[in-house]
Amino acid sequence: MKYCSECKVFVNENLKNCPLCGSWIEECNSEKFDYYLNQEKYVQYPSLKLKGDAYKSFLRKKSLFLTLTVILVCVLINALVTPSHLWSAYVACGGMTVFICVLSTIYKKRRFYSLLLVLAIVLPVTLYCLDITQSFDRTNGFEAFGFSLSYAVPGFLIAMIITLDVMAAVEKSKYKYYLFSLLIVSLYALIPQIVIWIVPREFAYWLTFSCFVFSIANGLTMTIIYWKSLKAEFNKKMHL
Repeated sequence: MKYCSECKVFVNENLKNCPLCGSWIEECNSEKFDYYLNQEKYVQYPSLKLKGDAYKSFLRKKSLFLTLTVILVCVLINALVTPSHLWSAYVACGGMTVFICVLSTIYKKRRFYSLLLVLAIVLPVTLYCLDITQSFDRTNGFEAFGFSLSYAVPGFLIAMIITLDVMAAVEKSKYKYYLFSLLIVSLYALIPQIVIWIVPREFAYWLTFSCFVFSIANGLTMTIIYWKSLKAEFNKKMHL
């Protein structure tokens, strides 16, 4: 057993420097060591409880169970009390979005670039579901559907692409995977205009087409400017 005269603590005999202050440590004499042994019996150490991945998984499952329970109760109340409206569908969309984007993110400790990617994917799906719900609630069909596809989703994705542009430019030397997330969101932003081209129905397309062109132009520009960083992020993310 060795002793640090600066910190007044006993340390492992295999160490040369004190792990607290870095000072050179010396062999303790028998008197100091005997004092240490006498004081040891008065020391009480608190029990250590580790909360690892199993605990986080339990909390995540518990949160999912509570969310699904609330949604199920709302669906039952909706079916029994107000069957002419679909308000429980709004609760279901909001509840699952909160679980995926907030609760699951907290338990998994997502990085900011990962959080932006999750938001860019989940929130548009939520907007689509809400738009479909209100359409069926009003017309019992898809006649009123279109606001999310024509305005809300492309506007949100344009804002998300600009946010990832800024983050990729600021954090370009730290390999935070913002460029990788930007590439995925840029591809995802092409979907609204592609759907409008495929679906045989009239939709307002000025914002979707702007989102389509902007995502392609921005994706190509950022790929050219940050090609090396993007390649490094892609190889590291895909373990290549």
